[in-house]
Amino acid sequence: MPVASEGALQGITVLDFSRFMQGPHCSQMLGDLGAEVIKVERLGAGDDNRGFQFNRIRGINSFFLALNRNKRSVTLDLKHPKAKGVVARLLPTCDVLLENFRPGTMEKLGLGYETLARINPRLVYCACSGYGQEGPYRDRPGQDLLAQVMSGLAWATGRTGGYPRTAGSYVVDAYGAMLATVGILAALQSRVHTGRGQRVDVCLLDAGLHMQCQELTYHLNGGQFRSRENDEVGHPLEPAPYGIYPTADRRFLATSAGPWSNLCRAIGLPALETDPLFDTPQKRLDRRPELQAKLAAVFRAQPRAVWLERLTAEGVWSAPVYDYGEVAEDPHIKSGGMIRTEHHAEIGHYRVIGNPIRLSETPPRYRTPPPPLGADTAQVLKERGFPDEEIAQLRAENVI
Repeated sequence: MPVASEGALQGITVLDFSRFMQGPHCSQMLGDLGAEVIKVERLGAGDDNRGFQFNRIRGINSFFLALNRNKRSVTLDLKHPKAKGVVARLLPTCDVLLENFRPGTMEKLGLGYETLARINPRLVYCACSGYGQEGPYRDRPGQDLLAQVMSGLAWATGRTGGYPRTAGSYVVDAYGAMLATVGILAALQSRVHTGRGQRVDVCLLDAGLHMQCQELTYHLNGGQFRSRENDEVGHPLEPAPYGIYPTADRRFLATSAGPWSNLCRAIGLPALETDPLFDTPQKRLDRRPELQAKLAAVFRAQPRAVWLERLTAEGVWSAPVYDYGEVAEDPHIKSGGMIRTEHHAEIGHYRVIGNPIRLSETPPRYRTPPPPLGADTAQVLKERGFPDEEIAQLRAENVI
């Protein structure tokens, strides 16, 4: 069958008030899948990521480039008395509203769920926050780092006697964005049957907990959580050899699974398979520090490529530990299309990570790069019935 020319979410319009990462990552996913995303930004400043002076690519912040394709930018001063009226007139044409202000902020602006649901009962209203809309921490500022540490993730990633460690990416923000996307899609599907929208509430702390559902389930039911004794341990609940090991060329490899006997053959120590200290998974967990050290000494004797060839030949699950330069040059990654070259009117060509979802009939599309601030304000309003004279007046009054 021919591939459809439009995306899976064609006909869905998202009014996106979010900024930073969680919200924009979610709305970009919806935009990639065909939704029209109207990004509502602060007049004169825009999304906070636009203004950060670090991590810039030829003058534009790379975080903003990464998270804001397939969107139309509308500027609006939400504190202006006329802003609520502008939103109210945009709302009937919108299916989804997305925001990630602190709880209560949209209500103070007159844009809370109960108010807007009366204007558009079919509206799916997604509120993202640090700690949720209820509870003792609801008014606290939320951010990925804080969610990593409060959810236990940084502690679980740390090492015995050392500092807790956060991930090298905003993993809770990213996971929270995907949860928001799932929630929005579920609410849209429910609307098909009920004719009504609903509120979707996703917070970073819950996302951090949900990421660790396996580990926390073990702990909450009496399991003894084992800290990572050294840098080679890949997961605190997995027995050796599961982990990362240094090689002779100052690189690293990881091995995760495969028959124990195969690993022993691959590293040239077949007798290790029946060593009474390590001949069961439980023993390899109980004596993990000792076994990890033994394996690390073996792996240090040969370059990474040699070991990966031997491990692969024996069916041991293994992979090289890449730095970002190696990631960008890996032939499989390059062939998969996840690293894309796009064009931006201000900076020319730039490389960016694409959408990982593969759909056979309605694949993600890369229609437009991140927009200039306010570039679509007049057109979006005009499409929704605002006459030119009113648009000019709103602009003169610094509403838009």
